[in-house]
Amino acid sequence: MMTTRRTATLAGAACTSTVGVLMSAAAACERGATLTDRALIVAVSCCIVLAAHLLPAITRSMAGRALWAVCLVLTAWGHASFFTAAAGRAGEARAEQVATPARTSALHAELDALQGSRSVAIVSSDLASARARESAAHAAVARCVQSGEPSCARTQAAVATAQARAEALTDELAQARRAAALRQQITAAAGQHDDRRAAAAVDPVAAALANMAGIPAGALVTGVSVLSAIAVELLAALLWSVGLQQAGQAEQTHEPMRNTAATGTERSFALSDMPIQTPKRQARWSPLHLVTRGHRAARDSPS
Repeated sequence: MMTTRRTATLAGAACTSTVGVLMSAAAACERGATLTDRALIVAVSCCIVLAAHLLPAITRSMAGRALWAVCLVLTAWGHASFFTAAAGRAGEARAEQVATPARTSALHAELDALQGSRSVAIVSSDLASARARESAAHAAVARCVQSGEPSCARTQAAVATAQARAEALTDELAQARRAAALRQQITAAAGQHDDRRAAAAVDPVAAALANMAGIPAGALVTGVSVLSAIAVELLAALLWSVGLQQAGQAEQTHEPMRNTAATGTERSFALSDMPIQTPKRQARWSPLHLVTRGHRAARDSPS
């Protein structure tokens, strides 16, 4: 039973240390640019993780405890970085799954059809000029009619041209205003889409707890990451301490048994070297023997 418990404890400690080393290695790979930098940072991180796991079981000196505290802080920092980066990647994956609304696509298509239109300000300025020319043409026609000229066709043609130009600019102004309205709607839809992506990027549980606690979700995720990292390190250190302590106790228990077995073996060899003596057969005494012996002594004695 004790052996099974010790084996399970050491197996759990090894698994926990393996998980910690892998997390530290993954976090360390993101801190280096070149392959050499990454390899060295990974090696240092693995050494620090193993020290944080094994130092409590190896030494209990003040220097060892201080070193273990430093290793624990550094390892927790690396693990928290891993948890934060993993949460960020998961958030980006959830954000990518947020689809663009069909209405936004329709707005983009309508705006593409109106891309040739000018801005509202420019069209409005041209329209004002065209209406001014139209008014001037109407005034010229009126003066022509009042002057009694036989033909005012030229001035009337100028009026028709000015009216056509004003009508065209009026239609273009309507298109420009429609394009501006579409741009505003697309901008608002893009903002709403970004808000949905940002909401999807946050862990749902963290978002709910943040709303309940009234704290930013990012701070909550960071705090949970730090606590998870510390929990992993303390669990590994505890399992290694208990497992190695059980192994030491088992070895101390088996040592006296081996000494006792060796002593018994030496005694067996010593006894085997002694000469074997056959025990003498002892007489069996009984009342009948006593009577017979007394009768013989009386017979043999001189009268």
